[in-house]
This record gives sequence, C-alpha cells and structure tokens, in this order.
Amino acid sequence: MDVIFIIFTCEMSPREKTVSQLIFSMLRFVIIVGLIYNFLSYLGVNTRALLASVGIFSLALSLGAKDLVAEILAGLSIVTEGEFETGEIVEIDGFLGMVDKIGIRSTWVRNPGSQNIRIFKNNQIQSVINYSRETSRFHLYFEIPVFVPIDMVTEFLERELPAISAEIPGIISGPSFSCISKLDHKTMTIRISGECLEKDVWAITKSLNMNIKKRFDQLIGLDRWNIEL
Repeated sequence: MDVIFIIFTCEMSPREKTVSQLIFSMLRFVIIVGLIYNFLSYLGVNTRALLASVGIFSLALSLGAKDLVAEILAGLSIVTEGEFETGEIVEIDGFLGMVDKIGIRSTWVRNPGSQNIRIFKNNQIQSVINYSRETSRFHLYFEIPVFVPIDMVTEFLERELPAISAEIPGIISGPSFSCISKLDHKTMTIRISGECLEKDVWAITKSLNMNIKKRFDQLIGLDRWNIEL
C-alpha cells in the first residue's frame, strides 16, 4: 500500500497528501481487520459467534482502547484544523524537523541535519510551532577588526551582496547589512540579514558564508586584516 500511496499522491499538494495519508492509514487498518476476519472464517472459526461475543468484552475493550481512541481523535483534529501538514517544518515539543508522516495514531518528524525520526503520539503533542506558513529570517555574523573603516565594509556589502544573492536560489529578500551587533576594543561584529523559507535557511546561510568570505578575501587590503566568520 505504501507504493500505491506514493504513486497516488505524487502530484498532490501538501494538504491533499496529509488528508490522503490519514485515509490510507485508516484504510490499512480496516483491510488488516478484514483479512484477519476472513482468515479465521477460512480456518473454520465461527466468526458470527465471535462477533456476538464481542459485546461481552466491549466494556473491557473500551477501557483498554482509551488511549487508542484519543490518538485517533487527535490525529483527525490535526488534519481538520490544519495545524501542520506533511512536508512542513515544525517544532513539536522542542523537536525541530520536517513532518514526514501523519498517521491515525502518530506523527513522524524527521530532523533534516541528523535524519533522525521522532515519533509523537498524536494525543500527547503539547506545543507546535509551524515555521512553514510564513517566511523566516536568516542572520549571518562576521567579526572584523575594529580599525577597518566601516564605510569601506558597508560599501563593499552594498556592492557585492546583490550579486551574491542572484547566485543563490531560495532567497526571498536581502541579504543586506543589518547592523553592528557587537563592538569592543578589538573587533566589531556585523550582522547581515535576509528572508527565505525555513526549509532553505541552512543551505542559504552555508552558501552565503562561503561566498561572502571569498569576496572579502579578494577585496584589496582586507585579506591582510584577518576578517573572520
């Protein structure tokens, strides 16, 4: 069924994939129960009597399945209220990652850096921060010797940053010189900021760090002042 799901949802939007994922999870559960029922019938088990006896254990089953029902209801709530969807970057109870799967009982979140997957029971999720609904800001910090003229630095950044931005996909706005975030008797720390989607923050900051450092090194005179990332 997983192969069928991938083929069926390959061109769907994240919202449609999330709903389809939940439906497939429920369908898988129904199919498994149906197969077990038919298999028992094939073995000669009196399935009618078995179904009739379910009423005897219904109370005990309802008490034992309390958590299961709560998980399923929480999963339906996540999908219907649209708190997050498959493929979005979220922080669930302090764990940051991409939503890999939303099932009827649990939600799977994959950390992009380590590729570790954390599985959350739907009814135990306490807090959610969704980073994919709005653009995110990224910040780069560079330490420069305090005696380097700030006008030279800002002029350099105003000239070079638009060209660097054009070479890196995913940047929505910026980057641009933001401020001097720290100053002491030896160094000043400048901040460069911009906007992108949360899923692109890591790749963009990595590329910007490399490109800006290379251009700093090429700037006449600045390379001997040991500008550091």
